[in-house]
Amino acid sequence: SGTLDFGGILKGKYTETTMPAFDISLGVANGMFKYPDLPDAVKNVNVAMKVENNDGIVDNTKVDISSFNLELGKNPVRGRILVSNLKNYPIDAELNATLDLEEIGRLFPVDGTDMKGKFSLSAKANGIYDSIRQIIPKVEVDMTLEDGYVKSSEFPVPVEDLRFETTVKNSSGNMNDTYIDINNFSFRLDEDKFAGNFHFKDLSNYTWNGEVNGSIDLGKMMKIFTLEGMSLSGKIDANIKTAGQYRDVEAERYDRLTTSGSLTVKNLSYVEDELLPYGMKVSTATASFSPQRASIDEYAGTVGRSEFRLYGYGETYMGYIFRDYEKLKGQLTLNSSLIDLNEFMVAIEEEGAVEAAEEESLEVFPVPDNVDFVLNTQAKKIIYDNMNLSNARGVVIVKNGVVDMRGLDFDMLGGHFKVSGIYHTKDVTKPFFDFKLDVDNVSMQQSYATFATVQTFAPIAAAAAGDISTDFRLTGN
Repeated sequence: SGTLDFGGILKGKYTETTMPAFDISLGVANGMFKYPDLPDAVKNVNVAMKVENNDGIVDNTKVDISSFNLELGKNPVRGRILVSNLKNYPIDAELNATLDLEEIGRLFPVDGTDMKGKFSLSAKANGIYDSIRQIIPKVEVDMTLEDGYVKSSEFPVPVEDLRFETTVKNSSGNMNDTYIDINNFSFRLDEDKFAGNFHFKDLSNYTWNGEVNGSIDLGKMMKIFTLEGMSLSGKIDANIKTAGQYRDVEAERYDRLTTSGSLTVKNLSYVEDELLPYGMKVSTATASFSPQRASIDEYAGTVGRSEFRLYGYGETYMGYIFRDYEKLKGQLTLNSSLIDLNEFMVAIEEEGAVEAAEEESLEVFPVPDNVDFVLNTQAKKIIYDNMNLSNARGVVIVKNGVVDMRGLDFDMLGGHFKVSGIYHTKDVTKPFFDFKLDVDNVSMQQSYATFATVQTFAPIAAAAAGDISTDFRLTGN
């Protein structure tokens, strides 16, 4: 029920650079609608809206919703908004709502999901946005949720005691006078509790202070909030505090960025149908943080058949996160009993796709110049295509845009290989490499059986016997 008024004028030409001037209005008075099979109605719907443009220039469009009111059952929503143009977006807006989520769920039911809680919102905005002058609208927002509850019919355990108190405030319109506070955020899922607070201010010199503490069972969360084609399980325990200013990041005063705490992951399992069909599992992983260093204290897991054990650290990580040119310094040690590289390769199955891929030019792998990292590797067995490498070990150093491989050696084809050299892309149009390869006692018969190039260019090797030892150097662009 209710009344609706609609009117409008269009005048002018529509071209690639211009549009007609227009004046469109919409009014709803004393509106009501109700679904027959639901208990409550949406009533007292009142809307007054006008959108106008007097000259056909898009930036000069004015949007004026002078009133917007409705009641969702017994839950009132009131608001208005005026945007005077689309250049610097002068805005004068206000929105207020008080919602009982259980009642909203009866009005607009979501199949298989129950909700409860008291949600309230009060928001005001007035002013313009000008990034050059660092001006934003004055804002005052208060948003709260109390006694929140979400339950899925597919999982017996609900998310309970969900609550938060959020305030966004800017009383002057200057970016440095912005405050965002998220207080008393917490929820409980079965026996696991999670809580946190976060405070953010000054958009011209980002300043933050926050903490999180608690446990999350990812398997239980995924049963409530499902994602198609993905499965995830495991438990995360977090106890992290962080505080700082972006000004200290720029000045490299990392000791003032007081990020500290620990993060522990146990029995993590992740499968992505398209990207990671073999699945990833982490039996245990522990990371710790200080202002100067982020450390992987322990990591043990698998990707498909491949098994990895890692430990190491990264320094100046805060600067690396916030600034593109800041270097990440650190060291990582990787040990593995098996690395099956074939599982990481994407098979090209469509007919003709292989030939098309071979015709495409190879892309250059750019070496980042903001990384100063040392990777120590030991792997008992590496499988690549139809080759089996064993007892692989060595050091790879990435520094100043150069990959430096030192003493990489492994056993293959009945013999021993040793590789050293450098690769860099300081000129990405001409990547440079300089490698030295020492080969000792490699079987002719195994080489013929393994490499198609040997079968093509040296078929006589099929009848040859014995071993090959040699060394050579490859250099160029």
